Amino acid sequence: MGKALTPDLILARAKTDNLYTVKKVNLWGNDIEDVKLLRQMPNVEVLSLSVNRIASLKEFSNCSKLQELYLRKNNIADLSEIRYLINLQ
Repeated sequence: MGKALTPDLILARAKTDNLYTVKKVNLWGNDIEDVKLLRQMPNVEVLSLSVNRIASLKEFSNCSKLQELYLRKNNIADLSEIRYLINLQ
């Protein structure tokens, strides 16, 4: 079973103490499945989440400033998931 994003994991990788200020984070290959924590990261601009277990793009719709998203080798089986990214930059 995959892991959930945690504040500790993100803050350690982003080298900051506040999720709200995170702009760029690389979480490649961390067995992450649950990305609900993205709701608390509206200012993130670059996310590298390749080689994880993410199955839906729904939570990414909350990242209004997202410009680059790397999701190679995840579990997104339905191309219609792209609809959650329509309003992003």
